[in-house]
Amino acid sequence: MNVPLWRRAASFGTGVGVRIGEQDLEVAVVRVRPTGARPLGTHRVTAFRDRPAAEWGAEVLTFLKQFGAEKQAAVAVLPRREAILRLLTLPNLNEEDTAAAVRFQLDTLHPYGEDEVASGWARLNQAQVAVGIAGQRVVDQYATIFSEAGLRLAGISFSGAVLHAALRVAGAPGAAVLAAWPGEDQTWDFYGESEARPLFSAGFDMPEERAAALVRAELRAGEDVECRSLESLLPWPPPAGSEEVDGSDAQPAADHLAQTAALAAACPHLAEPLNLLPEAQRAVSSRARYIPTLILAVVAGLTGTAVLAQEAWLDRAYLARLQEEIKKAEPAVARVQALDAETAELAERIRLLDEFRRQSRADLDVLKEVNRLLPPPGWVQQLQVTRDTVQVGGEAPEAEGLLKKFDESPAFRGAAFTMPLTRSANGEMFRLRAQREGMPQ
Repeated sequence: MNVPLWRRAASFGTGVGVRIGEQDLEVAVVRVRPTGARPLGTHRVTAFRDRPAAEWGAEVLTFLKQFGAEKQAAVAVLPRREAILRLLTLPNLNEEDTAAAVRFQLDTLHPYGEDEVASGWARLNQAQVAVGIAGQRVVDQYATIFSEAGLRLAGISFSGAVLHAALRVAGAPGAAVLAAWPGEDQTWDFYGESEARPLFSAGFDMPEERAAALVRAELRAGEDVECRSLESLLPWPPPAGSEEVDGSDAQPAADHLAQTAALAAACPHLAEPLNLLPEAQRAVSSRARYIPTLILAVVAGLTGTAVLAQEAWLDRAYLARLQEEIKKAEPAVARVQALDAETAELAERIRLLDEFRRQSRADLDVLKEVNRLLPPPGWVQQLQVTRDTVQVGGEAPEAEGLLKKFDESPAFRGAAFTMPLTRSANGEMFRLRAQREGMPQ
């Protein structure tokens, strides 16, 4: 099958799978790289239910240390009789609505009655959702056993779910799939995929050929769909002579199921199997899970750097263009500044002319007021007008009353004689000075 380049690049990780049997445990380690996947080893724990968990747990950890996988979180596969698979048709729903719809129908999907159950779901396509159900007591029991053994669990699932996820890690099959392998208690386990049934997993207590015909009918697949072995679905060639990786005689289907779970656990970022373990109890250890985040972080960093560089380049280009426009505008600005200076000079000249005109008029008003205050036969012999004072010298019939007249005039104040009065042939000679009142300074 053809696998996209980006998916090959993201195919990186090491997984641990555990197949829980009636009496034994099968543990497998699988390593996935962009060049392909390969099993590193398998190990069987016999009579694990009758032995202390710490004892066989130390045995498993010793096996895992050979491959540097002792800290990897494992995916455990429940016995078929302890899990139930249901398919629901829930088209065009988002994740939140799908979860709500599964919870709403959950009580009608299992035969456990009022007993508490553990469940999980996974969307298979736009229309169908796979729902896994197991007794909560069973899930808690295995979670406790593995915890006592010192093994970390990423999830608890069942054969159909882990096989579906493992095939997606290797690359989704492009055609219908039908596989069978011997189960426990002389039964046959079947797995299938087709356009009509995206996931099928069941056990049959009948001959393989008859069960295969029933499964083909369920999948709506023709006779041309070959019933394959579980080993042939795995993305690596079988060992030479069908010998187990660790050197035992023949590799049973239980070991293949453990390898299938390990393959699904190696790259959960590509396809995560349906998980019955409560989220709070799940352990995450695969560093490959952070590959998409790392890639996105690198892309975001490069994008941010490009944006910053673009902004700096645009700023420099804008500044250069602005400087060019400024140089073009400098002659016009110089002309405007020269016109402004000329305008200011003209305004100052106009102001001086206006002030001179007002001052001349005010001086004429002073002269007019002095003539009014000295009616004939009085006359003025000397008159000196400054900005703030006026000095008057002349002859009047009664010079002493002039001070009062000047002080009562709105144009003057503080009138005073600057020399003694002297008698003349026609009156009195005087000289006085007064401050100008109400005149511009």
